[in-house]
Amino acid sequence: MVRKTLITIALLLVIGFSGFFVWVKVQSGGNESSYFVQHLRPWLTRSVTGRFLFDLHGAGDARREFLHAGNQIELVIASMTGLAPSAPVGEQLANRMAQATGNSVTATFSDQAIPYTDKVAEDRLAVLLDDLSPRSWRPAKFYVFFLSRATERQTLLGLTYRENAAVVFTDTIKSDFKNKAPLQSSFMISTALHEFGHQLGLDHNNQPGCLMNESADVSTWYGFDPRVVTNFCNFEKQELAQIKVRP
Repeated sequence: MVRKTLITIALLLVIGFSGFFVWVKVQSGGNESSYFVQHLRPWLTRSVTGRFLFDLHGAGDARREFLHAGNQIELVIASMTGLAPSAPVGEQLANRMAQATGNSVTATFSDQAIPYTDKVAEDRLAVLLDDLSPRSWRPAKFYVFFLSRATERQTLLGLTYRENAAVVFTDTIKSDFKNKAPLQSSFMISTALHEFGHQLGLDHNNQPGCLMNESADVSTWYGFDPRVVTNFCNFEKQELAQIKVRP
């Protein structure tokens, strides 16, 4: 009798968890303003365990690990053959990330090169990058991939990938700033940090001179020497401070 009761309870728990898992998957692809996205998803993704259990790996899902006081963040930089950024780019990016999170950030360059192709289809990123950014139980690990350019949106400078990575389209930046190496490096840092901002939970804004202002596209800089934004503005720093204290 006891055994049957235990088996029944176990089956009910399995059915209940399976139903909840399916509901979570349906809700995770819903409206950004829904109760699930605004309140329940942040709670479920507070830990690596929660993200693995419910398969939640979207932009911003790991923000608590990056922003939690005292966490050591590991920045891993990988690139296509011939597109590796300079060491100062990695160092400056790590410094900016440390300033934004209040945590220590160490930068390492991956010795595993990605074979060069002149264009990358966005829907093929998983095939290209998953082996280089494994879903690890180790928290606070952030990958930045320096690739060529996007196939579909060839003016795209960068994008987020899963909850722990960003892509910088290096050839797009280089082609728009030929013979201007300092501007190329600045835009690489700016783009990577912009995508990291999304991973911290920041949305786009329309604040002048702010990193998350999406109107600051390469096309707007033609004809003059721009002051590239390479750090979060005060408005965004205030937003990050609010994200840190959210339950």
